[in-house]
Amino acid sequence: MSRKGRTGYLGMFAFAVMLLNAIAWIIKIVLDALNVNNTVGGILTGVASLLLLIVVLFSAYDYASRQTKGWRIIFWILAIVSLLSIILGLGLPNFIK
Repeated sequence: MSRKGRTGYLGMFAFAVMLLNAIAWIIKIVLDALNVNNTVGGILTGVASLLLLIVVLFSAYDYASRQTKGWRIIFWILAIVSLLSIILGLGLPNFIK
């Protein structure tokens, strides 16, 4: 039986996403150094950032759901801003470049 720790499958998913993020950034750095088309590196780092955000949002939601209404409102505002920043700031416009 595998050891999942206290966080269970979320911890295992977080570790896998962290590994994917590291690999994506290494690929992006190598492609930048070789002056190769950077679309693949941009897509990989964008997907890795989105997956990291998902892991963080699940963890933060678990925390915020046990807090007062003000903290839950702050959580939703930050979640929306974070998601929009990845989609609009790091997302499709930068993948096309």
